[in-house]
Amino acid sequence: MRAICRRFVALPIATAVGILMAVPATAQDDTGIEEIVVTTRKKEENLQDIPIAVNALSREDMERAGVRELNEIAHHDSSLQFDRGFSAADTRLVIRGLAPTRGRPNAATLIDGIDISSETIGVAGGTNLINPRLLDIERVEVVKGPQSALYGRSAFAGAVQYVTRDPSDETEGEFGLDGAEDGYYTFKGSLSGPLGERAGYRLNALYWEEGGFHKNSITGNDIGGGEGLGIAATLKFEPNDSSSYKMRVEYADDEFEVGPQANIPFNGINRVPAAASRCNGGYVNDDDCDGPAKIIQDHLLRTRAADPSDPAVFDDMDHPGVIGEIPDGDDLEVRLTPDYRRGIGNDDFPGSTREVLRLSLVADWSVGPGTLSSLTGVADADSSDQMDLDKIAEAGPSGMDISIASQHSNINTNTSLLSQELRYVSEFEGRFNFALGAQLWQEDVEQNERNNTLITGGTYCSLLRIKPGPFAPAFTIDTFGGNPRFGIPPNPARNTCKYSSYPAALITQQVYDQTGVTSVLRDTDHRSAYLALDFDLTERLSVHAEARWTDETTDVTAPNTYNPAARRAEGTGSLQACGSSGNCIPGVSWGPYPPNGFGTPGNFSTPLSFSRSDSYVTPKVGVQWDQSDDTMWYFSWAVAKKPGGFSTLGFGGFGADANGNGEPDEIEFEPEEMQVWEVGMKRTMLDGRLRFNGAYFFQDFTDKQISIQRVVRGQLGTVISNASGAEIHGVELDVNWLITDNWRFSGGYTWLNGEFTDYKVLTTSSADPARIGNCNLVMAGGRAVCEVDRSGFDLERTPDHAWQFTLAYQGPSRIRQGWDTFASFSALYQSERFMEDFNKKILKAYWRANLNFGLATDEWEFAVYVKNVFDDDTITWAGGGPGMPVS
Repeated sequence: MRAICRRFVALPIATAVGILMAVPATAQDDTGIEEIVVTTRKKEENLQDIPIAVNALSREDMERAGVRELNEIAHHDSSLQFDRGFSAADTRLVIRGLAPTRGRPNAATLIDGIDISSETIGVAGGTNLINPRLLDIERVEVVKGPQSALYGRSAFAGAVQYVTRDPSDETEGEFGLDGAEDGYYTFKGSLSGPLGERAGYRLNALYWEEGGFHKNSITGNDIGGGEGLGIAATLKFEPNDSSSYKMRVEYADDEFEVGPQANIPFNGINRVPAAASRCNGGYVNDDDCDGPAKIIQDHLLRTRAADPSDPAVFDDMDHPGVIGEIPDGDDLEVRLTPDYRRGIGNDDFPGSTREVLRLSLVADWSVGPGTLSSLTGVADADSSDQMDLDKIAEAGPSGMDISIASQHSNINTNTSLLSQELRYVSEFEGRFNFALGAQLWQEDVEQNERNNTLITGGTYCSLLRIKPGPFAPAFTIDTFGGNPRFGIPPNPARNTCKYSSYPAALITQQVYDQTGVTSVLRDTDHRSAYLALDFDLTERLSVHAEARWTDETTDVTAPNTYNPAARRAEGTGSLQACGSSGNCIPGVSWGPYPPNGFGTPGNFSTPLSFSRSDSYVTPKVGVQWDQSDDTMWYFSWAVAKKPGGFSTLGFGGFGADANGNGEPDEIEFEPEEMQVWEVGMKRTMLDGRLRFNGAYFFQDFTDKQISIQRVVRGQLGTVISNASGAEIHGVELDVNWLITDNWRFSGGYTWLNGEFTDYKVLTTSSADPARIGNCNLVMAGGRAVCEVDRSGFDLERTPDHAWQFTLAYQGPSRIRQGWDTFASFSALYQSERFMEDFNKKILKAYWRANLNFGLATDEWEFAVYVKNVFDDDTITWAGGGPGMPVS
């Protein structure tokens, strides 16, 4: 599965009009850059005064730059990547190159200090509890490096915090309209003001719609669009000078069409190392010594290219795959299977939906020499994904998909979250201060899926009778001399049968009707306590120490797919209609029975439950030296941990207990640990007109959580495992220069050098040795297996170089007195990076440029903005998995 980057492929022009513009939350003196106030350390501080790498974007910065969605924030930070993968809920937030291949996201997501970080079950992704459209955001803070003590359970590599707007002191209203080509527009409005002398309110609403920028070549429909709405209400009450209460409720309802994703055909061969061959004592079938090779289900469809003079169907030493650079978007064709439930050749699958309700209460009380805070958050989200997964449809009569394999996703997920944190931050006038807190965090996730994988081509096919349906009369495809249909040619004879196939679409509905719903439950209970200490040794030298104690329990419940009679797990939704499971007996017809591969029905009524607990402490210490009033140096050392858990993604392949031993050893993985050393500098020059920050960091991993494919009792599944070691060296540079009173330049550069230092895994698969290129044959469990070694390989999705800059102008307009003219040009560059840790597929280097300009007064603003000015169609994100053999 490969994702085509959603982009403005021409020059979309959007206008924004507001009847009243609010004052930005920044303060600027007469000559210098405005002071940026952040709450990174749970109190208001100047960004230049804190010994942490932080980037902050104000509401005005985002509006003037045309930032309309959360993923566009990454355009203004060279160390931040924000990708959308498999579905709308599959968000990938990456800080400093730490890409979560699978497992919990590496970066925390917070709104007003409340942790809403989550993890999906069926796909690799992060939180779906946030509105992807910016709604009522005052400021975004990107905090880099481990921040476990202050930002909680998910701040492994850093955190992104969204600070919402407070009610205004005076009654004001705002209205905005964005419009662009391809049916894109957004309406948003707000109303805010006081309620007496001690309270205030803010109401916000947003509606968006877009028509999509791509077409599905099979149906001819526009795809990639959607529509949605969001509303939010904030009430802030300050009964006296020593207490305040901010209550907020937010609701979002979004629908996303199927994404413009394309399958990339195989373009090369990965050869299994000779050590793994059966000719040399290994386990991989090799026709050089095996004679007629065994027919393996995963490769049946490759027989189209078999040699007629060879009695073997194939051997397993060569593995086709995608090797090298991912093609550009304009070189790919979107070929998505139509929704078979709506009839042959009709509409596309619905896509994704997301409905989120969040409530929060932040209370502050002045208690003694400090502030006591309570942060309460409740969220409930329902999401669904209904889409084609294989992306290999072939156009036939009446828009029918005539491909001989299909893979569909039908997932419904409910997520409920509760977060409660108590925190006390001291405000002593002396040399010592501290922060003390505790957190309870609970998440309950239920996923119901009805996915299908269907293959209807291969050798050893039975006679298949297709019942009357959209085609009448019924017809038969016979392996013994049957006529090919839909232009699919027969294959030369193999053994006693010919190659035969028929369109999977003809029986997809029938198979779907027989597929039961698979339910997976995951409950997470987290509790933690933290302490942070600051002590000034001298007027210019201070030390900082913090630590968080964490105790977290994860419970999962999943179907038992182990079949004792077959001594294997049978999966939950896979059907090989033709191939080694078929019989060469004429006259056998297709009947409405649970096909082989759907599991033993009796086992589904007795699901398995497993539990895991992890307890650990994550410390951090630092030193800050104020060399002068304008220059500060800092050093820190920190430990970050992600707890272990269960690979819920593997349930679709072989369930929770593939070998039937009553233990979750096939799907369980261990905690991941990282130690980080960082040295940084922050400096202000030219009388406050130039700000320069930089940092060097070294990140050393132990037991990095990675994704591997594993074969257990004949079933292939993707699970999370642990690599023993990896490391990243990195440098960050950030500059902000007020060139004149009207011109401003800002930019950033990030250099990363990441590799696995110790990554050895045992595998019984033939694909892993082929892709990795090595195999050390060892004995495990009484059989020969490969120990494959990726030590020295680059970390996945980690670019060596990234930079971004913005050149902006703002000054009096010549059109009319009292008007301002503003304009900006921004660009982002990322160098090439490997898509996976096999280091075979490469995402090419790319750059994106945006332009915007407009007019503004105190009451309104008009802007024209252009995204992707130079129409760059480089693919910026791609994903992979067990591919369909026909691709």
